Amino acid sequence: MGGKDRQRAYHALRVVLHALRDRLSVEQAAALGAQLPMLIRGFYYEGWHPTGTPVKERKREDFLAHIAAAFRGEPGIDAEDIARAVFQVIAKHVTPGEIKHVKIALPGEIRSSLSGLHLRLRKLRGVPLSSQEPEHSGDAQ
Repeated sequence: MGGKDRQRAYHALRVVLHALRDRLSVEQAAALGAQLPMLIRGFYYEGWHPTGTPVKERKREDFLAHIAAAFRGEPGIDAEDIARAVFQVIAKHVTPGEIKHVKIALPGEIRSSLSGLHLRLRKLRGVPLSSQEPEHSGDAQ
């Protein structure tokens, strides 16, 4: 990975982590942060002001606009693709139970972007899915 690509990847990680963190309660944000690896945790907590969270923006468009604004002027940027990629990184480091708690805490429109991540993670780790868990969980919370 080239230096420019690495810089963009770190920037994407930071932007999405902040957008996610700022939509969680202080307790939920701390619970998620506790499970992140040290380097990612540093990005996650950078510049955090817990007294202003969760933010009032509750729509998917607001969440994605926050990400897109951070990449303004860069062609070919899809905020939703960036969010999904970062959510996949998070899912590799966080327990499926914590992913589920984060999903429940988010507005339904944003939650749909996280849909199925904890189930895909369980598959990757070789944990069998129970017959009661749907393959793709949507906004049914």
